[in-house]
Amino acid sequence: VFVLGCVEGEDAVRAAVLLLRNAPPALHPAQAEALILAPSPLIGEAMRRLSTGDDPALARLALDVLHRRRDASFAAAAMLLDHPDAGVRRSAARCLGLAAERAPAASAAPPSR
Repeated sequence: VFVLGCVEGEDAVRAAVLLLRNAPPALHPAQAEALILAPSPLIGEAMRRLSTGDDPALARLALDVLHRRRDASFAAAAMLLDHPDAGVRRSAARCLGLAAERAPAASAAPPSR
């Protein structure tokens, strides 16, 4: 996965995501680390797409990759705050803290008591 994340072009990133989707869950942490470290600028968009998919485990992984790459966007994270999976909601909230648009993120947060 890391090597694919180092190759230019959409095809390489698409192949890395395909490997991730088809890998046993035990390999996901290592693949996430590879995606975090890989230099391709296309990984962010691929992770944003993966975060909105049907598999909550892959959505959490994608959000965690975005968070660690500091590539989270407010819009992508905010729309996942009402996801049925609590882990996805937590990962989305962490992404909001790093989003470039932090002011809207702060105003979207519920008031503290």
